[in-house]
Amino acid sequence: SDEDRIFLLANDSDSVTRWDSLQTIATNVVLGFYKNRPAEGLGSIELPAPFVEAFRSVLSNKSLDKKFVAQVLTLPLESELIENVTDADPVAIHECRKAVILGLATSLKDLFLSVYKECTVDEEYKPTIEAMARRALRIAALGFLANLNTPETRALCMEAYQSATNMTEQMGALGCVAMNSGEEREQSLESFYQQWKEDPLVLISWLRVQATSEAPGNVERVKKLMEHPAFDIKNPNKCYATIRAFPWSCVNFHNIDGSGYQFLADCVLKLDSLNPSVAAACVGEFSKSSCYDLPRRKLMIAQLKRMAAEPGLSANVGEIVNKSLKAVAGDAAAALKARVYGLRVVAGENGAAV
Repeated sequence: SDEDRIFLLANDSDSVTRWDSLQTIATNVVLGFYKNRPAEGLGSIELPAPFVEAFRSVLSNKSLDKKFVAQVLTLPLESELIENVTDADPVAIHECRKAVILGLATSLKDLFLSVYKECTVDEEYKPTIEAMARRALRIAALGFLANLNTPETRALCMEAYQSATNMTEQMGALGCVAMNSGEEREQSLESFYQQWKEDPLVLISWLRVQATSEAPGNVERVKKLMEHPAFDIKNPNKCYATIRAFPWSCVNFHNIDGSGYQFLADCVLKLDSLNPSVAAACVGEFSKSSCYDLPRRKLMIAQLKRMAAEPGLSANVGEIVNKSLKAVAGDAAAALKARVYGLRVVAGENGAAV
């Protein structure tokens, strides 16, 4: 039961058991809100008190490895939650997950702030296990605080970004700042670009932070990002960081207006004439269409049919598209083949760059 798992999370001596307990509990809590959400929207929620107290006990336990605590604080991703639901509404699942994170951040704000400050050490960068664990927990705590989106927490994220002395903390803080729209986000993104514009490998992370943003209307921002000098559609890794990473932005990719699906299909067709293997890696998200609710399935099917009708479509993309269409028509074997083939392409088979 969840009561037993909450006890294990707070008290078990085995780290794997603690982590697994948290993942199961968090999945049940998020999906509980999802299944019982009112028609007019989720609104504010009240988290189960034992769930909050279990988090409090882990955060307060000074004997635990900081890297482990940082991992425990990571709730299951939307993609993992969707696998537990039939005809999923991905945006509603995202909103429920976000509400749970916000609820924890609100209930445990002082504790998250205390952990963040304890992990803030004025010293030279050290590539030790202890220092890496401290940095991981510091950024994890800052991430929860960033979800509060108050002037205080936005200033804290900005200060963390500006004072960072290593890439781990600078990228982590940038992600926290970029979580919320506003002047701080624009300033930090521009500052990061100016600092690292001569380093193409670092800019891949800069592209990914923006492509995966949950800020409303991010489709248009990503379109503009693809016109930026830092982006090169002939560079596979930059395509993965921008185009293939875009579906991680659940709110924007799965927008019920279908703009996210159309954008990805447009990119796949453009890429297919340049590098079919990269295009195949990017089209793989459509192979999951049978997981979603009917309105989104219809929108995804429309884009799959548009791609299937494209003259000269490569064999790489064509196989995934056609098997995905069969999958939504009820062919379970085709669904599995489409997803497996997409994974193989990403792993480097059929000449794909990784």
